[in-house]
Amino acid sequence: MINDPTDPLFIAPRSAQSPSKRPRPQGGAHAAANGSGPSVQDDNRITLEQALMFDAFEEPLVLHRAYVDVGGSIMAGLWLSYAEQLERQRLEEDPHADGWFALSREEWYRATGLTVPEQATARRRLRALGVIEERRRGMPAALEHRIDHEKLSLLLKERTRLIWGARLVEEDRL
Repeated sequence: MINDPTDPLFIAPRSAQSPSKRPRPQGGAHAAANGSGPSVQDDNRITLEQALMFDAFEEPLVLHRAYVDVGGSIMAGLWLSYAEQLERQRLEEDPHADGWFALSREEWYRATGLTVPEQATARRRLRALGVIEERRRGMPAALEHRIDHEKLSLLLKERTRLIWGARLVEEDRL
């Protein structure tokens, strides 16, 4: 099903959300003056083919298959995979960061395609497992998340033992 831009609940894809980060078509006011390019009012407009290329070359989502098993659903696995990617990016930017990160519901949707109810279900599952922590901070309050890597590691080891059990060396089966 394709989202309808006339629908009041429509959320434009990431590529349409931030035109300032997208390459602008060549031309501009000087090209319009000599008839070789778009007019001034069309300066931010792109063709359908250009938009398709932007979408096609957008960074893909990474889904760690093991996180689907750990989280109990593909939604929880996708949420956790993206959260880990965000956390890693933040730590690269600031090695002293404490692991907390925040995205709005709309940002989660644009990044993962998970609807608000799917996000809530995924977070509820991951909280119940002890894999994520949540807190509200700031004014207005933003919901922040942090991954409990110790708990995640324990659950991943448990999953691995179930899948690989008989093939593991004796001391790793316990």
